[in-house]
Amino acid sequence: MISRRMRLGASTLTRRLRVVVPLTMTLACAAPLPAQTVSEVARTTKPEALVLNSYHHGLGWSDEMTRGVSDGLDGQAELIYEFMDTKRFSSPEYLDRLRDLYRLKYAGRSWDVIIATDDAAFQFLLRHRDDLFPGAPVVFCGVNVFDDAMLSGRTNFTGILERSDLFKSVSVALRLNPRARRVIMITDDTVNGRGHRRQMEDEVAPRLPTGIQVVYYDETCSLTIPRLIERLNAEAPDAIVYYSDFFHDALGRFVDYETELPRLSAACRLPIFAQGDMYLGRGIVGGYIISAHQQGYEAGRMARRILAGETPGAIPIVRDSPNRYMFDYEQLRRFDIDRSLLPPDSIVINQPESAYRRYRGMIQAAAGLILAQTIIIALLIANILGRRRAERQWRESELRFSKAFQLVPEVLIISRMSDGVYLEVNDAFVREFGFLREEAVGHSALDLGIWTSAEHRDAFIQELREKGRVNNRETLFRRKNGEVFPALCSMAPIQVHGEPCLLAMTTDITRRKRDEEQQRLNELRLTALLRLNDMKSASLKEITDFAMERAIELTSSQIGYIAFVNDDESVLTMHSWSRQAMAECRIADKPLEYKTAETGLWGEAVRQRKPIITNDYDAPSPLKKGYPEGHVVVRRHMNAPIFDGGRIVIVAGVGNKAEPYDETDVRQLMLMMQGVWTIVQRQKAEEQRKQLETQMQHAQKLESLGILAGGIAHDFNNLLMAILGNADLALMDLPAGVRARNNLVEIENASRRAADLCRQMLAYSGQGRIKVQPVNLSRLVEEMGRMLEVSVSRKASLRYHFDPNLPAVEADATQMRQIIMNLLTNASEALGEEAGAISITTGVMECDRAYLASSWLNEDLPAGRYVFVEVADSGCGMDEATLARIFDPFFTTKFTGRGLGLAAVLGIIRGHRGAIKVYSEPGKGSTFKVLLPALKETAAEAPAEAAPGSGWRGHGTVLVVDDEPNVRSIAMQMLERMGFAVVTAADGREALDIFQSRAAEFRCVLLDLTMPRMDGAETFREMRRVDPQVRVLLSSGYSEPDAVQRFAGKGLAGFIQKPYQYAALRQALQAALG
Repeated sequence: MISRRMRLGASTLTRRLRVVVPLTMTLACAAPLPAQTVSEVARTTKPEALVLNSYHHGLGWSDEMTRGVSDGLDGQAELIYEFMDTKRFSSPEYLDRLRDLYRLKYAGRSWDVIIATDDAAFQFLLRHRDDLFPGAPVVFCGVNVFDDAMLSGRTNFTGILERSDLFKSVSVALRLNPRARRVIMITDDTVNGRGHRRQMEDEVAPRLPTGIQVVYYDETCSLTIPRLIERLNAEAPDAIVYYSDFFHDALGRFVDYETELPRLSAACRLPIFAQGDMYLGRGIVGGYIISAHQQGYEAGRMARRILAGETPGAIPIVRDSPNRYMFDYEQLRRFDIDRSLLPPDSIVINQPESAYRRYRGMIQAAAGLILAQTIIIALLIANILGRRRAERQWRESELRFSKAFQLVPEVLIISRMSDGVYLEVNDAFVREFGFLREEAVGHSALDLGIWTSAEHRDAFIQELREKGRVNNRETLFRRKNGEVFPALCSMAPIQVHGEPCLLAMTTDITRRKRDEEQQRLNELRLTALLRLNDMKSASLKEITDFAMERAIELTSSQIGYIAFVNDDESVLTMHSWSRQAMAECRIADKPLEYKTAETGLWGEAVRQRKPIITNDYDAPSPLKKGYPEGHVVVRRHMNAPIFDGGRIVIVAGVGNKAEPYDETDVRQLMLMMQGVWTIVQRQKAEEQRKQLETQMQHAQKLESLGILAGGIAHDFNNLLMAILGNADLALMDLPAGVRARNNLVEIENASRRAADLCRQMLAYSGQGRIKVQPVNLSRLVEEMGRMLEVSVSRKASLRYHFDPNLPAVEADATQMRQIIMNLLTNASEALGEEAGAISITTGVMECDRAYLASSWLNEDLPAGRYVFVEVADSGCGMDEATLARIFDPFFTTKFTGRGLGLAAVLGIIRGHRGAIKVYSEPGKGSTFKVLLPALKETAAEAPAEAAPGSGWRGHGTVLVVDDEPNVRSIAMQMLERMGFAVVTAADGREALDIFQSRAAEFRCVLLDLTMPRMDGAETFREMRRVDPQVRVLLSSGYSEPDAVQRFAGKGLAGFIQKPYQYAALRQALQAALG
């Protein structure tokens, strides 16, 4: 058998070391070392390793495995720890939130190696490694549930399996309890619990001796510890217990085996066996034990090999666990188990020492006394020689004790109990407190000012009196230079030369406290970022206000602000102030925008492109420009720039922290603001996506309605052709004074209004441009001045702001006048009966793609120079619902009206490849800005064409081609009245047959564009093949630019738009025939 307990020998020197050195080592072991937390430490030249723990910090098994990983790596990597806490939380939703948390926390970060401890972490990485940590090498350990198929298709995985070998544990339990006939297995529904039960059912139970029954207590989640004890004590005495897994009880509470297993064991009449070394010493008899530390140590060594250049695929998976037989002597004795039945090389803890071992010191001391007496007798013979030998031994003893005392790395102090005067201090004291040994020895802690308060010292003395010792009590000490630091202090009484003394050991825990604070801040920051991540419907102001308050909390500040930076980093726009800053500020008019070049100290973060810390704001500085009266008082200040690529996007600052700012504050502020920027950008992208979808839907709606409107307008124009043409011919035949003329005039006027409505419908469809030419919008509006003034309300004040150097645009002047008149009429109506102002402004501006994308009619317009005409009013304004529908056909907010005004405006702008932007709020008026591409070079406006003479007569034959009989009839009557002979055809095929046989006799062809069988374009091409010199006058209900674009450069003689009258047709024919 191997025992873990050892005792030092006895002698004068040994007794002294037995008092001091073991106590020193015990205190050193008891002092908790600062553990590296989840905090994201600054990147060093060391490789970085992520240790993903399945369970929680403080769980003995998990802590031992983590310690083993650290020992195995031996300082070759910077370790970052994450604890998944799956013993207490393991739902799919919880694991999904962990995945989202790690994605947010470690976005863009790469790991040199990832170490997964136990099954939950291993399963998590199987599912999410490629998503969260692409390509990172993974070393796993403590894995129970494993099959080679799990790694199919996955690379960069290796590790150590945890083979508990339940058969050996159960077999040795039955061997030590030969009367046992039942094995009660306690397990739960965790990943490990289910795996252990399957192993018991598939591999252990079938191999047990005949007559041995295995009973499963696997509903532990519906039990409590008292209920479990009750059930176990109800079992027959021929049963043994195998404790596998029990982490949650029926009340949903986490079952801490460190406290609950000893309670269970003490109350249970049956012996309990287990497989984990964390259970040993807490009430189990023992078993074939798995070592968590060894698992972690082997994983750490594998990770070292990967960091040295080996690939995980070249490192084979270790499939045999380094397990050992281990037992607890107290439990063996409790259940009267014969120790001779233990397997060879078993480790037994808590063994009582033999009488010799227990009293070895005394025995050795007695033997030494006898030997000393013998020596004294001998020394009587050789007194001088013996005295010298004794003196030499004494000096060597003192030297060994002194070396042991000085080599202890923790601070050690021996002081008198009576007055606290220091008798001895070690080298660590000199290093830690800054006092020389000569300065400390002979003085007390109070003399040296080491205690920061008498109350702290009194509390230590009180505990020492009550308990006889002090173990790891936290306090504050002061160094020689006045610096105060946190420490753990342990004290125990000792005897020095028979005088009561006190041995004290002190451990500086500054780093541990700093790490704990960092962990607290990291958790606070991550909680805030998760909350921000859930604020999907919040406004930008709500997001930044929330982030500002969390940043103040993270940096222990009192005031703060967030400013956004424009693209060229020349302007800072304040977006959020902290609540306290707003409460203390007395400036009535707080500006929002600041030019970077004109800012003082707070702008240095942009100019120097790095964080700026000013811990003494009152100190003179050439960078400070002061602040206005009423500004919040600043005592300390720290701000930092946040980058997106190489551009600064945010400047965030905090101030008035009680302690000086340091790099930790900078790091917390920057990490918080980087998370804010990521969330803001994501929301912005989502808003842009929704805006694009809305624009696409609107464009599709406009296109569909435009096609419909164009078709209706074309058909109406054909019908109006018959009405207007017949009225025109009838008026020509009736003499003046006939009463019927008035009726015909009314018919003609109504037809013209109907034709105007058709032109608006064509304009809405984007097919309404009549004549395109260079147009100066300033001059065009100026020429319309008189008409505009009489068109607006008498209470409206009309103002003009013209750009004198306005470039021309390529446009239909008539339609431009229609746009301006429609917009002006709407502005006048928006004023209602109230007095107000209407302004018309022209100008030219450079428009980028982003600006154009936010306009109506965003049809991927190119960036460049655009001429604008802007009509603004101070009227009632519009709400968002009205704004969304103002360009819909037939939508109107007026009692009367057709609702085609703005729809036609939109169609005209679309036909001119322009855009329109609308700004309006209820009660604040409206502004319509029309944007049209500027011509690169100024072109002269086309002169007005002279009207032909009214006495012109025609001769020869004209071929009229139209699928509408009414149109053919009216055209034939008008042509015959002009002096032409007329031949008609109902479609292009019939016209071509006629033309092929009689081409020479036709002076002109009046050809419709849209016809069945063969349309006007194809008919024109075929006629040109027969006679290349044929003169064709095209007729259509569509506008000229849209109708003739298919005939460009092909010799078309002219165009006339339906419905037309006699005079218009005569003018077109005269122009076509020369």
